[in-house]
Amino acid sequence: MKALLALNPLIWKYRGRLFLGMVFVVFTNMFAVWAPSMIGEGVNALNEANTHFLVPMAEGQSPTLDQLELPRTLAFLADTLGWAWQGLDAPTSRETVLDFVLWVGALQAVFYLLAFLVKGGFSFLTRQTIIVMSRLVEYDLKRDIYGHYQVLDSSFYKRHDTGDLMNRISEDVSHVRMYLGPAIMYSMNLVVLVALVVTVMLTIDPVLTLFALLPLPFMSLGIYFISANIHRKSDARQKAQSRVSSFVQQHIAGIRVLKSFNRERDAAERFDDETAAYKIRVLDLVKVEAMFMPLIVLLVGLSTILTIYVGGQRVVGGHL
Repeated sequence: MKALLALNPLIWKYRGRLFLGMVFVVFTNMFAVWAPSMIGEGVNALNEANTHFLVPMAEGQSPTLDQLELPRTLAFLADTLGWAWQGLDAPTSRETVLDFVLWVGALQAVFYLLAFLVKGGFSFLTRQTIIVMSRLVEYDLKRDIYGHYQVLDSSFYKRHDTGDLMNRISEDVSHVRMYLGPAIMYSMNLVVLVALVVTVMLTIDPVLTLFALLPLPFMSLGIYFISANIHRKSDARQKAQSRVSSFVQQHIAGIRVLKSFNRERDAAERFDDETAAYKIRVLDLVKVEAMFMPLIVLLVGLSTILTIYVGGQRVVGGHL
């Protein structure tokens, strides 16, 4: 990780894009969390209308409440926009209540779609800032590396294979860009999303939140060990790829010598050996990476099962 500190000046060069990206990440997750909670408010309001108005009216009884209020989000928007319609006072017929329910449902659906539309816009802006920043840094890195290659003496090129040097300026820099772009973006997105979601969950029910988050420490440990293994396998794959690149570059450069001594078949056999070794390293990496998503799906499924079971028990017990 210390080697990544050398990238700080390049990141600081595009700090404006990075800061805007962080702001867009916050707004993206705010709308992502707000939209489902708004639907929950609407469902509670519809349930209240059914329990306190529609069911008593169907049984020929008086409603158990005097007023049917708007959901909290719609009420806030009504106050902000200056709407005169704040709720339904003392409804006297089922038709009036049903009209209210239909209007609330329609408004909830419209605002839900608008929330995700705005979320998509902020998500697009996030990629246009952070991901584009990583592309610009990648360009600067390749330019600096190429400029450094130009001033190195011939002894350096005698000690290092050209194919390996080309692989470093292409594949290795691309991996660095993955750290500068997607890694930073998804890390910030994860931190903000977890903070918002856990806060909302704690306001709903702390006990259910505890059970829902119970598998996460095991997920963190599993991801840590798998990621460490992926790092080792990826390094081995990179070295194998460098050997293949060097082999190809050297033999193409010396193709006349190979033909002069009739060594084409021997070169082809050695090329097959190098590519076979590279294939083995790639398959080793793929096998480890294949464990990543099943582990996440397993533990997320366990969290869902715990949430449904514990949440159902608390609903039956009247705690929710």
